[in-house]
Amino acid sequence: MHALLRIGDGHDPGRQLNWLEMDMRHRGTIHFPVAALAVLHASRGEADAAESVANQIPDQRSRAATLSAVACYFIRFPARPLPGTDPTRTDPFTRSIQHLALTATPSASADRRTAAQFLSQALNSSGWYHGLPVLAQIEPRAIPPVRNILLIHTHAALKH
Repeated sequence: MHALLRIGDGHDPGRQLNWLEMDMRHRGTIHFPVAALAVLHASRGEADAAESVANQIPDQRSRAATLSAVACYFIRFPARPLPGTDPTRTDPFTRSIQHLALTATPSASADRRTAAQFLSQALNSSGWYHGLPVLAQIEPRAIPPVRNILLIHTHAALKH
């Protein structure tokens, strides 16, 4: 969070980023808020660094959630901090970081192309459903067909 406050004040959070990167390597991605670090890189306009951080997550579902969080930042999708459990299963800390990143960079413009690149990676994994909120923003017409497919599969699963 301190790094985002530095960004909001117009300062370089390089020292904080170095410490966070080192901490992630030391603790491992399972015990570190990787999505928050990826969003922090995105808030600096560092798409490659955000992608690199996300790709260190071995679990596809967690990686998809992280890629989706970064895509949300790049399309400037509003994120509210959540006081409790998120029904979409998004990590509340990551949601808070997304909110702070958007607040700290109010003049940044949406980058739909970069968001779509992160979304594409998320949708092409077993955690594809994490990308649905971003997909709804980037291509709202894609949501009804996805819903129809889900209904067909849900109906078929209930029969068995």
